[in-house]
Amino acid sequence: MVIHNKSITTKGVPMTLTRPALVVVTDLDGTLLDHHHYDFVAALPALERLRKHRIPVVLNTSKTRAEVQQWRAQLDNHHPYVIENGGAILWPTEQGERVQSLGKPRHAILEVLARIQTQLSLTLEGFSHWTTDELMTHTGLAQGPAEQAMARRYSEPLLWPKEQPLERFSQALAEHDLQGLRGGRFLHVQGQHDKSDALGPLREHYHHELGQAPVIVALGDGDNDRAMLAQADWAVVIRSPNHSPLQVDAKAGRKTMLPAGIGPFGWNQAIHHILDHYQFD
Repeated sequence: MVIHNKSITTKGVPMTLTRPALVVVTDLDGTLLDHHHYDFVAALPALERLRKHRIPVVLNTSKTRAEVQQWRAQLDNHHPYVIENGGAILWPTEQGERVQSLGKPRHAILEVLARIQTQLSLTLEGFSHWTTDELMTHTGLAQGPAEQAMARRYSEPLLWPKEQPLERFSQALAEHDLQGLRGGRFLHVQGQHDKSDALGPLREHYHHELGQAPVIVALGDGDNDRAMLAQADWAVVIRSPNHSPLQVDAKAGRKTMLPAGIGPFGWNQAIHHILDHYQFD
């Protein structure tokens, strides 16, 4: 489906501006959601504008399926979504959801972590070691959301101090075909997948659905968003209150943005800018 904007004039010659098929793919924590309060109020104007033009917003996050389902309900979002740093894509169907698994099962990850902990004489601390109350203390989540966060299937988030070297641990993970990705709060141990692995299937899906190759607008703030941003047509780096902005390598054909606002404020600014760029009203 090709959408045409109203006619514009260049040097007295009327011409029709063809709008692209935009698809927004966004991180949640620290990007669409405020890092401290987990709200998206500041992004509501841009979300409403996207809804007006029926532009899909695909959530691509380190969160679990149970967590994202709650956020989708709050956002009135009915699009596909990606969980646990590319661990799986959930495709809405008439019967519910179809799961496309891309990651390793969590029980296999925990078995490897137990061996590495002994091998390297480490004391690891993460979700599998905590009660719900302890997770609430570490994250500020209420009980319900904390229970949803514990329901992991493709990853194990660990507490890992930023000043603590990662090299030996990362090497041990790689020997078992695992990796550690830093998110906003935790080091996520998972298979050799990331958020960018979902972009290929999403492009194919929306190309078929929209009738033209989609323009992917990706927004993120953390290291675990870097690969997703690198594969997008628009790479929007969202500022964080806790660390310097991500550096995304320049690439021919890709536009890069660093809005002034932090978290959902920057998200709102970026989406409005991109919609204005393509002359969506």
